[in-house]
Amino acid sequence: RVILKEGSCIEDKVDAYFLLVNIFQAREEAENAYLTCLEVLADLGEKDFLNDRLPDYCDGKDLASMVAEVTKNLECKTEEEMMAIKVDGALQISSIMKFYSFMTIVAYFVKPEVVLPICCRMVELTLARGVTKHSLMGLLQYSAALCQRSRHKTEIASEVQAPCNLAKLAISLLDRIESSDIIGRAYFIYYGLIAHYAEPIQSCGKWLSKGFEAGLSNGDTFSAFFCANHHIRLSLIGGGNLSTLLRESKYYLSVVEQHGNIVAKKFFLVYEQTIRVLIDKGASNQNDDGANELCQGDSFSHKRMAETMNFHKALQSFWLGYAERCHHYVLKLLQLNVIGRHHRLIILFYHGISSFTMLKRQRTSKLKQIPKEAIIALRAAAKDSRWNYRNKVHLLEAELSSHEGRNEDANSLYAAAIIASRSSRFIHEQGLACELAGFHYKKIGDLQRALGFFNQAKSCYAEWGSEMKVEGITRQLAILTGGTL
Repeated sequence: RVILKEGSCIEDKVDAYFLLVNIFQAREEAENAYLTCLEVLADLGEKDFLNDRLPDYCDGKDLASMVAEVTKNLECKTEEEMMAIKVDGALQISSIMKFYSFMTIVAYFVKPEVVLPICCRMVELTLARGVTKHSLMGLLQYSAALCQRSRHKTEIASEVQAPCNLAKLAISLLDRIESSDIIGRAYFIYYGLIAHYAEPIQSCGKWLSKGFEAGLSNGDTFSAFFCANHHIRLSLIGGGNLSTLLRESKYYLSVVEQHGNIVAKKFFLVYEQTIRVLIDKGASNQNDDGANELCQGDSFSHKRMAETMNFHKALQSFWLGYAERCHHYVLKLLQLNVIGRHHRLIILFYHGISSFTMLKRQRTSKLKQIPKEAIIALRAAAKDSRWNYRNKVHLLEAELSSHEGRNEDANSLYAAAIIASRSSRFIHEQGLACELAGFHYKKIGDLQRALGFFNQAKSCYAEWGSEMKVEGITRQLAILTGGTL
């Protein structure tokens, strides 16, 4: 505060201001952090953009043309071409990019409509003033904004390959300049928000774990905790061993509690709850004191927390076998205007599978559309990442074929789903494909094959670490064998 009061010019005060916005963020005072960034950037010479252009872009005026122009200017840029741009050595441009980068992350929670325009501005400045570590963060954030841009079903199939390629370029360029102090934040954005659209989801989790360590070592707990958050999130979606995930989640939770980070704590409490439900329906949870904290307060993270909670409630309900409850939470999730594209893709898959259970009891046109829309969305996603989405498409198609009585098609598609899940190391979805194949063969009277697939499912679920699912399959095996197991 003394520096801010006594400093003679903005250049003397930027470091103090940056510390201040980080303090605001840590205290969940995102609005103050955002407004402070606006104030500093205006003093650094960005007043015209912030006061004149930004409001128009937020209203939708010319935003599409701005994105198109920026994307065209970046098209086919090589590392050499980017590094050849003459760097403006002024302290001011480095500070501008630093504050824009921070402002974009804060705005994601409190004013999401400004995120893409600000990212465009960062790219404009990069192309005009040269590549620095903070301008490369701008490229990553621009790529993430493009990947997250689609919010509606009709838009979900839009192209993500271009922003993924741009993000890879930025990560590669970061290796060519000294950037150790921001590598945790770079990993959080790339591996947490972008890479899983094109790269194997399991590898993203490993790099996010490294990002957590890098962030902590640099004192960047904000990035460290987000890396940890997405490490558990993606590992859970990717079928990581549940006992390992529980141990890692408890470790992360202990660290964020030591630092008093309430926002991160809420996320890890949700993850831990889901993991325990998947292991043994939550029977191993001996301390439920944190459960009541999840919805308390109305902080800046409330909407993001609502997305996470509804997603995980739907996920828990699916694996517990509660189709109607899963449907309820999916609808609540899809009504949120902040739902991320990745969460939408994953939940469309589980919603599509669970809809067949409901269709056995009620054949409404709305229910019939659920798996068909999921197949369309996941086919589009599989074009960018066969590894992450091909098995899901096959399994949805298998269930649809079985439901419609096209048994030969269903037989082939269940086999394809199992093979694809095994190839992509999705042990939980391999188990699910085997389980659903078992029910299919049981339905058509081929009990010997049903027995074989249920045994495969049991083995997969045991490897995943889900005692709950192992017990459920054991009951099915007992029914098929007349209780001799």
